[in-house]
This record gives sequence, C-alpha cells and structure tokens, in this order.
Amino acid sequence: IMIGHNICYSTLMTKPDPNVQYEKSPNHCFFAKHDEFPAFSLKFSKNCSPARKATKKLMEEATDPMQKKVFDKRQLALKISANSVYGFTGATVGKLPCLQISESVTAYGRSMIEMTKELIENKYNKQNGYSDDAHVI
Repeated sequence: IMIGHNICYSTLMTKPDPNVQYEKSPNHCFFAKHDEFPAFSLKFSKNCSPARKATKKLMEEATDPMQKKVFDKRQLALKISANSVYGFTGATVGKLPCLQISESVTAYGRSMIEMTKELIENKYNKQNGYSDDAHVI
C-alpha cells in the first residue's frame, strides 16, 4: 500500500498544492504522486521485496531441510523489515511516529477489503460471511 500510493514522510503534504500532482487518501491526507516526488523512506522496502522473492525461490529449490529452514527465516526477516517501515509510523512512543501515514495505510487497507467484499457479493450474489482487517470469507 505504501509503495503503491507513494506514502512517505517525504511525500506527505499538509494541504493540496495546485502545482503538485497528489493523491488524497481515504482518510483525507495528501501525498505527492511518485512522478513528482519518489518516496524516500520506501527505497528500503522496495529493496526488501525482490530480495525476499529471491530468497523464497532459493528456499523452494533447497533440498537440505536445514538450508530450507535458514532460507525461510531469512525471507521472514525481510518481510518483517519491509513491514516495519509502516509499523514505526504508528508507534507513538517511537522515534518517527506519523499518524497521517499509518492511518492512511490502514484506511487504504480497509477500503480495499470493502471493495473486495462488494466484488464478491456482486459477482457471486453471495453475502459475505466474515471479514476483518485482512480477510474476506
């Protein structure tokens, strides 16, 4: 979500600027579009994603159970590292809190779940049995 919507400390705008292309988040925060200002803090997350994918491939190809376990722990560490960028924005006791960022990510996630729920209900004419912050069943 952060990468897709260019959500970062460096792209957060206090108010819309007519000279800058921006996106308004579901909770009414403004972030400059990637073409205008690439997100500085997301470079780390972007690097973690291909590294994790490569590690998962190595894990699948490994034949030694111990080596599989090592690759699994490594890919999990990369996942946690990438997700920590979002995590520390919402930690009010941390060094870099920014509730506009964490609340925007949560609002986008909630919006995506609602769109998924509506799509399932409309396409399959079924009522959603259950949904939470990460699942639609």
